[in-house]
Amino acid sequence: MPCSDITDILSLTIDHEDRVIHYSFSKLTCGAAVGSASLLRKWIENRSVSDILSSALNDVLAVQPTRSQTWEYLTLKHLKALQHGLRAMVGEHSCGPDDMCAIQSIETDQRGIKMLALVKVDLIISDIEACGNCCHRQD
Repeated sequence: MPCSDITDILSLTIDHEDRVIHYSFSKLTCGAAVGSASLLRKWIENRSVSDILSSALNDVLAVQPTRSQTWEYLTLKHLKALQHGLRAMVGEHSCGPDDMCAIQSIETDQRGIKMLALVKVDLIISDIEACGNCCHRQD
């Protein structure tokens, strides 16, 4: 039986040139990947934080097409989690325990800055807008 806690954990590492060099997105309770732990790995390669923050789903799909609607949804979920995590990290969003993305820790080392944050999936889902194509019918 699935657990009732739908909080996810986001791990981000940003190098000294302001580029995401690693991220993972998994369930907080069991550590299971959300689709794939680093679903956008191919897309984020060599991308700056500002580029990721200004990107939309179509930008990701142009580089990394999906194989189904489920994977497209998971891709969007990863993108939104990354964007909210980065906005919290750079101070554009609040990041307390009641916010969409609550920073748990930030560490620095020779690779760059590593952040660990809790992501409230129910709030991320409210941030995902439908495309509107599902309701169009031709008479």
